[in-house]
Amino acid sequence: TLSGGEPMLQPAELVDLCRAVHAAGKDVMAYTGIIDEVCPRCGRRDGEGVSLEKLHKLGLYKNLNADTLGYHGDQFEEADRRPNPVHIPTVGLHTVSDALAAYGAATRLGLDPARCATALSNYQTTGMRQNIVRKAGITIIEDCYNASPDSMRAALGVLESQEADRHIALLGDMLELGSVSEEAHRQVGEWAAEAGVDLLIAYGPRSAAMAQAAAGKGVTTLHCETEQEVVGYVRQNVHAGDALLAKASHAMKLDQVLEQFYKTLA
Repeated sequence: TLSGGEPMLQPAELVDLCRAVHAAGKDVMAYTGIIDEVCPRCGRRDGEGVSLEKLHKLGLYKNLNADTLGYHGDQFEEADRRPNPVHIPTVGLHTVSDALAAYGAATRLGLDPARCATALSNYQTTGMRQNIVRKAGITIIEDCYNASPDSMRAALGVLESQEADRHIALLGDMLELGSVSEEAHRQVGEWAAEAGVDLLIAYGPRSAAMAQAAAGKGVTTLHCETEQEVVGYVRQNVHAGDALLAKASHAMKLDQVLEQFYKTLA
């Protein structure tokens, strides 16, 4: 399965891997956000393109066609198939897309649709991947495992959905974004403003652009370069009744920041 990042924006680099998998008698599945009109034109190398044997779309659709898997009204629906009620024990519309992808892959490999839908109700977060905890009257969204622009936007939506006196975002650098890094960090700052963030604590050199963009939209912003600065800002500014989102690339070690913060709450 090809996922993580956007495989259809770099398929040329994956062609040899896919050919080796096919030579071993196995199929390749890709989870992509690129629309079907674009996919067949992606990744041409020396005149060669990427051929797609079958493309299935998934999302929050109400009108389904034969190649679409959709979700609405708390059930998975597919053209010419019986709808399957589903409960996903987490928050955020982005998790629906993840669940649809898992369900779609499993059912196309021959697993029973009803059992797949039921199995999703047993989902549990792992590590610090959107794990929501409550400590000393503070709602904390632990999402420190990794970060990309899309996942930052989704996490800000989860923060916005929490009932709280104030919504505080502790956001660190997103690494390995190459030439789009500054633009992406600025975009996240603007999204923080759109999500109604009351205070943004931006951590890391790349996040200076994020802080600047958010401040330009009227968000109260703090920027810091060191772990100890972050810990100090969080201790001073996060109080009972607040909701706090902590998210950054794993190398920023926000899990250690939260660990130190939790010790002050004990």
